[in-house]
Amino acid sequence: MLEIRRIECPSIQEYRDAARVWEARWDYLKPLNQEKRFEVFQQLGVELVVARNEEGLQAVCLVLPDTFTVAQKTGKFVWLFETAANKAMPGVGGLILYRIMNWYPAIACIGVSEEAEPLYGALRWKRHDRVWRCVHPISLKETVAQYRSRLDSAWKLHLATAASFLYDPLVAVWETLCGFGLAVSDKPVGQSSLARVRLASSYLNVYRTLCCGKVLEVVERGGAGRVVLDQLKGLDRLRAHAAMWRKLRDRNIPINEFVVTSWKAARRALLLGYLPIRMPIYYWEKTPTLGTWLEDLERTEFTFASCDKIL
Repeated sequence: MLEIRRIECPSIQEYRDAARVWEARWDYLKPLNQEKRFEVFQQLGVELVVARNEEGLQAVCLVLPDTFTVAQKTGKFVWLFETAANKAMPGVGGLILYRIMNWYPAIACIGVSEEAEPLYGALRWKRHDRVWRCVHPISLKETVAQYRSRLDSAWKLHLATAASFLYDPLVAVWETLCGFGLAVSDKPVGQSSLARVRLASSYLNVYRTLCCGKVLEVVERGGAGRVVLDQLKGLDRLRAHAAMWRKLRDRNIPINEFVVTSWKAARRALLLGYLPIRMPIYYWEKTPTLGTWLEDLERTEFTFASCDKIL
């Protein structure tokens, strides 16, 4: 018999047991699953929802509490992440999401896989489309190797691999020239101005560069650099990003990325050397307030640090 439980204050061991389920789906997350990460979950109040039968855990979901502000009023919602289910039990993912909808009044999820999108549609979740993940391949060869399972045809794989022989050395030269004179430091643990980044820095690498007194800060997670703070504009911004790419290349990190919430910002990302890829937010709510906040998301400083993507 399948039992679905909400664990509001999980122990380190309960997080560790759940990690085995999502590791089976995403093996690149294995290095992250250490005690320090689970301690940060506890500090942030990350809850755990599990589906279990006599054979053990069959599905898991992490739940990150958050707040939003509409018309000067603060509301509560949660981000779902690391939602994974045993493929041998079809339908269990839908059951756990349905139960979650009964427990939380407002829920959001960003970075939903194409495989899972029909499930959210079937459960009548709404979709906010004005979010883009802007990706810059630092090493096209390593990017292809890391994400080859997402290339849906052999010709795309061969084309990207062939292009890497020209792209990689040219971009390396461009980084050196454009980012000349800017240093990128490994930021000490707990020194970021962003609360979640300060906590995550206990188990993730954080990189920072300064240009004319402005900051570019990046968190390394799951083989990618994720921008969490970017105060720069114009040519200074290009120089800072180039210097960051050079640092990430030295650390064998194949891509750098950031989030934007308008097409205007996505077009600017193209000029900076990033490819905008739509990354919608799926959400469900009992009363129409979270959706109002999302419609005005462009006016906020929404980054990877604003959700679960740096944890």
